[in-house]
Amino acid sequence: MGCNYYLRRTVPRMVPTYDETHIAKQSWGWKPHFQATEPWEGTDQRPTILSVQDIRDAVASGEWEICSEEEAITLDDFEQRVVQWVDRQRELRGDDDWEPLEPSGSYRDAEGFVFDRREFC
Repeated sequence: MGCNYYLRRTVPRMVPTYDETHIAKQSWGWKPHFQATEPWEGTDQRPTILSVQDIRDAVASGEWEICSEEEAITLDDFEQRVVQWVDRQRELRGDDDWEPLEPSGSYRDAEGFVFDRREFC
């Protein structure tokens, strides 16, 4: 069973916009997978997400909130459920040096979280 996470626009707009953008997926037993997003040329319809800090900044702007497939969640909930996953795995494994594998074509942000530019769901 997995759960997708999205940034959802909280500020209404008068023009057609993208009101949700996919930011992460977490499947039980697997590391979270973060989705990088870049704005489409000539638009500001969705935030640029290239790191976990970009997610935090989008929420702090007040224009976006995080939601799971079922409900809106706080940034703290997202941090506990998804961002802190690697730390929990290290504790469970008893290995401070353990790092999850990263898929081909992905990159690590400044905090070491793995992001993928390819679309996934």
